[in-house]
Amino acid sequence: MNTLGKTNIVRDYVERFPELSKRAIAVKIHSDNPLIFKDAEDVRSFVRYITGSFGKDKRDLATHKGFCIPKSQAKKTAPYNLPQQYNNILWLSDIHAPNHHHEALELAIEYGKTNKINCIVLGGDVIDNFPFTRFDKKPDRGEAKKMFEITQQILMHIRLSFPEAKVIWLEGNHDRWYEKWLAKNAPMVWDDNYYSLQSRLKLDELEIEYLTEKQVLKIDGLHCLHGHTLIKGVFSPVNPARGIFLRAKASTIIGHCHQSSKHTESNLKGNIISCFSTGCLCELNPDYDPHNTKHNLGFAHITRANGNFHVRNLEIYNNQIL
Repeated sequence: MNTLGKTNIVRDYVERFPELSKRAIAVKIHSDNPLIFKDAEDVRSFVRYITGSFGKDKRDLATHKGFCIPKSQAKKTAPYNLPQQYNNILWLSDIHAPNHHHEALELAIEYGKTNKINCIVLGGDVIDNFPFTRFDKKPDRGEAKKMFEITQQILMHIRLSFPEAKVIWLEGNHDRWYEKWLAKNAPMVWDDNYYSLQSRLKLDELEIEYLTEKQVLKIDGLHCLHGHTLIKGVFSPVNPARGIFLRAKASTIIGHCHQSSKHTESNLKGNIISCFSTGCLCELNPDYDPHNTKHNLGFAHITRANGNFHVRNLEIYNNQIL
């Protein structure tokens, strides 16, 4: 007999003898149907399924006749909509502490003070991936501790510079390296919040909200994310903003590529779609890419009013904001 037939037999017994224990019902069913069930333990698995003893998911299934398709385990991540009162936003991406560009970061922060910014968006890769990187590099003693301490000092400086501002950190690919390292080398603690990046850097105390790479920050019609989930591989497009346009099909700003670019098109409805990639605030020639000539320093200033947004994609050359 097939599984569905066995299920129906057991369900009938469960409904007829509700006062019996699962074991007692299993013994009785096997005794009555020795040619259908191998033994009482075989019957018991069906009894447990039908009575919902396999947990919540199985209890949901048990409400249906016979077996059915289980509920999907997929988790949808809703976008994070920035509250309307935050209408003057400073975008700082790719700081890569402790390999940050000190002068460029200072210029960007001073720009934010001058323009009375009320929200900071850290566009990902705030922290570098050493010593948790896949690149062959022998870490110095205390290098990880130094990296965390310098990152925390930068975050503290940003918080003290904008004590009333909302600060949001969008997770970048480098920000995830610490968690990846834990998962590979210390799996017994990697999912313990005490060992998370947020806990290590005391983001709660600094009132910095951390959005995972799955979450998209929305500023009205502008989608904000680090960019590594859209642009993948070693090389970025010649025009990263156009690459983002082709992938996102919506107005979007990213960091990740360390290049300032813009691409704008309109559709047949007359709706304008603008995409931006911003420069970085880190050293332009990291150890693993010492002769890079495409990267540039930069940040962005985003304002919003009446459901519309405006992006100033700013570049830094010779310690001047252009």
